[in-house]
Amino acid sequence: MTKKTRRRYSDEFKAEAVNMVRGEGYAISEAARRLDIDRSLLDRWCRQQRDREVKDIHDQKRGSYGSRRMANELHRRGHAVGRYQGRSLMQEADIACRQRRRYRHTTDSDHALPVAPNLLRRQFTVPEPNQAWVADITAIWTLEGWLYLAAVLDLYDRQVIGWAMADHMKASPTLDALEMAFGRRRLLEEGSITRFAAASTHHMRIANDWFSKGSWPP
Repeated sequence: MTKKTRRRYSDEFKAEAVNMVRGEGYAISEAARRLDIDRSLLDRWCRQQRDREVKDIHDQKRGSYGSRRMANELHRRGHAVGRYQGRSLMQEADIACRQRRRYRHTTDSDHALPVAPNLLRRQFTVPEPNQAWVADITAIWTLEGWLYLAAVLDLYDRQVIGWAMADHMKASPTLDALEMAFGRRRLLEEGSITRFAAASTHHMRIANDWFSKGSWPP
């Protein structure tokens, strides 16, 4: 019995065969018939080319593409790939989207305004409520853009006692957060708060003015 000789194909032939499917729009079965090769062989070449392109796209885009954008790019290059198949291909290639964390500075240390004294002195444990409050403002990225959350926390029980959110970093969200804190704790008499610390210049400037002048919120 004569042993059947295995045919060998050059890289150029493989590339031309794959291009018939991807570039010229032939079905795999039709392209295989025209090239006189097995359909499963051509299908494997197409999948190997697609897998190589998944890694190429990942490298070219510096890992910024998730499954949806990967599938769209593969589809643009001629591969019939949906979003979920794109995710499976990324998992098989052991690659994942590297998302950049959006960041925005909310602290302004470069100013000539007076700096309030450090009354807290890192004493984060207090024996009674309303002895020490801390506050901050942070930027939160949403699908509608940046939002800014101002919050006031009582160090006694670590409860957030005042908060406000806005799409800007003006004084109003800071005022609203402090007014809510005063309203919830019903502290209208002067001297109720002995120490106040703020990571935000907005909170510190406004609170310092209130505490020094005794101009409490309504």
